[in-house]
Parts: sequence; structure tokens; C-alpha cells
Amino acid sequence: MRKGKSKYRKKRGNSRYFVLFIVTGLLFIAIIGVLQHFVRQMSFFNIEHISISGNKNLNVSFMEEMAYDFIGKNIFSVYPQNIAAKYENIVRIKEVKVSRVLPNRLRINITERVGFVYLNTQEGSLVPIDKKLVILDNKGFYLSEDLPIIHTNIPQELLIPGTFVDDEFITSVVVFHEKISNTKIDCRAISEYYLEDGNLYMIETNTAARICLGEDNFCDKLDKLEFIWGNVSLEPYHAIDLRYKNQVVLRK
Repeated sequence: MRKGKSKYRKKRGNSRYFVLFIVTGLLFIAIIGVLQHFVRQMSFFNIEHISISGNKNLNVSFMEEMAYDFIGKNIFSVYPQNIAAKYENIVRIKEVKVSRVLPNRLRINITERVGFVYLNTQEGSLVPIDKKLVILDNKGFYLSEDLPIIHTNIPQELLIPGTFVDDEFITSVVVFHEKISNTKIDCRAISEYYLEDGNLYMIETNTAARICLGEDNFCDKLDKLEFIWGNVSLEPYHAIDLRYKNQVVLRK
């Protein structure tokens, strides 16, 4: 009998500790809630300044103005996701990260989509796309985007900002141009890409020489192209033909 009573008392003791733990936890949560409420009422933490970083082409003043609604609000009552939502409809913005800088500053870091090539549309308009084939807006033509042009027959109305380009020819040229960027060839030395009689051509910027890459295996021809760039002056030539397997044809 004594043994049984001992077990019963032990269980009651454990229950008391459990109840005490619950009460202490609830009291702690209540204190935190009161402190949060108190801090959110303090003008000391009201937002006075918003800084923008990470942008390349987007105007800083414009980006700051979009967040002016949060000026004067308590920094702890503003949620980062609500601030990021202000920028979600801007195609040029890929990602937004918001951080609090106590006591009264917000820092907004932007990952911006930048143009990689222009698409020359059926109407002759230039529409930028990035490396991931996302169509970007072309309002004002950002001065830092001196991009090569891919000539297409796509109507401008089909190139909707924020959507992806679904075109095999454009995809292959973008992949090729990105590979050029990883060689000794200056990708800025290529000004245009276009198809003619089924062959891909590109134009060298300084001499306007036409470089014919042929119908396929564009990336396989990079070694030839890189050798020419490093060892041959293009000045006297108006055409360079890389269609042939074992030779390069230079035409003056």
C-alpha cells in the first residue's frame, strides 16, 4: 500500500510542475505581447528614412517614392512582405529583400533584371530580354543597356513584358551570345544577329564585318571565332565564313 501511495504522490508532483510550466509560458507570452505593443507605440521607432540598393537601371528616387507610404509608421508594425508587394508589378525587379535598421530606417535591396539582347520586332521596335528570356519593358531605353540586336519577324504585340520568349531561334542565339561572354571575345563587339537563307549571321561592331555561322552547331564554332579574334585583324575584311568544317573563309 505504501508503495502505491508513493507512485500516486509522484504523479501529482509531476502534474504540478507541468501546470507551473504552462502558467510560466503563458505569462512570458503575455509579457512579450505587452512589450511589443508598447514598442509599437513609441515614436522613437517611426521610420524616417528608406534606402534603396542593388538597382542598376531603375531610378532610385522612383523606387523610394513607391515606399513613401511607410514613412512615419512604426518600424515594428511594418511587415517586409507588405513592402516587397509594392514592387511586385515592376517587371524589371526580380527579387526584393527588406531589412530593418534600428531605430528608424528601412533598407530595400533589389535584384534587378537587366537586358541581355534586344529583339527587333516586325514593326522595327527594340524590345529587351534578359538571359532567362524574360521580356522586359523598353520605356526610355536605359542608357547602360548597349545591347546586340536579334532581328526577328515577331509582332511587338506578342512580346508582353514579364512573359517568356518561346522561340527556338532566339533561344539558340541567346545561348550562343552568353557563351561568347565567357570567352576572350568581347561580347560588345557583336552588334547584330540575323537569319538569311537559313544561315545565322552576326555583325562585328567596329568593322561591320559579316560573320556567317551557318545553320547549326553555332557553339562548336566558337573556337574558330576566338582564334580569329585573337590573331587576325578584321579591318580589311567585309565577310568571315565559318560554315566549313576545316577552313575559314575571309573575304575582302
